[in-house]
Amino acid sequence: MGVSQDEIEQLRRGLTGRYVIGAEIGVGGMSTVYRATDIRHGRDVALKLLAGPSVQQFGRRFLREIRITAGLQHPHVLPLLDSGSVGNLHFFVTPFIAGQALSQHLREHGAMMVTDALQLTKQIAAALAHAHANNIVHLDVKPANILLSDGHAIVADFGIARAVSEDCADSSGFGVAAGTPSYMSPEQVAGSSCLDGRSDVYSLACVLFEMLTGQPPFGDESSTSVLSRHLHADPPSAKRQRPSVPRYADHAIVRAMAKDPADRYPSMGAFAMALEPRPWVPVTRRSLFRVPRRLRVAGASIAVAALSAFGFGVSKMAADAPVEEHVNPLAAELDEVGDVPMANTEVAKPASPVMPC
Repeated sequence: MGVSQDEIEQLRRGLTGRYVIGAEIGVGGMSTVYRATDIRHGRDVALKLLAGPSVQQFGRRFLREIRITAGLQHPHVLPLLDSGSVGNLHFFVTPFIAGQALSQHLREHGAMMVTDALQLTKQIAAALAHAHANNIVHLDVKPANILLSDGHAIVADFGIARAVSEDCADSSGFGVAAGTPSYMSPEQVAGSSCLDGRSDVYSLACVLFEMLTGQPPFGDESSTSVLSRHLHADPPSAKRQRPSVPRYADHAIVRAMAKDPADRYPSMGAFAMALEPRPWVPVTRRSLFRVPRRLRVAGASIAVAALSAFGFGVSKMAADAPVEEHVNPLAAELDEVGDVPMANTEVAKPASPVMPC
């Protein structure tokens, strides 16, 4: 899909005095993005344009993206600065990000440092948690829709985002798979209309897997085999492919990619918390006495009871053991002929059990 030269000229004339349209910097599934200059504020911006045949096909989706983006205000969400129409051309304006998309970074540099990948994931999770709090699910979380600027992640392109519907019968135009195959949740692949934030949790786990290993969990080709693996294959282990991945992060990815949404983390916040390292804290006398007194007393009582039971067991074993007799040889010999009574026989007393201190 492209924008004709006549349409670009129409846009330039309609925005004279407001924006100077520059070079094309990106083409998406339903729009084209241009670098532009905001004359009034003297800043570089990105102008996203819907024109040509796309107006009829994607017009409602484009306007929905404008409404959704306008309602989200978060440091890690690409904000909306302006929007409008020139004739049959629809556009909206966002800040121009001087960095690059995460997808380009991964193509050029491969897998990221573990700490950087985890930090970016938590930033993305915070942005998506904000969208979910506003009843919006993104549904197209992927490296191409994550911009990097000075080491920070910015979530962009809410083009297929939708409001979470309490009535699953209301599909709002869905019912077919929507998203990018390498990052789609099983319920997206199945075309379910009951989609919520847990679908984004799944997709973000796929993105984290790629940041850690250099490739999506089930491959990067757009084919039915990838979609089938999302539906049926067990989540792969990032740690198995890269041993330096922390075990807790590997476990978090596997759980976030559970086939059943009910088995995943219930929220983006919970997923982000699972990506925090587990500190090892040694047990000291000071930390022990931070335990509530009632728990310490109960623990001491259990310990005393256990020790008492152990001591009783030792005593019983000693009492039940056969008595070992030590007989004077001469007395025994005389006793056989009846000259010495058995009262002279020496019997060893059993040793007293030693109680544990």
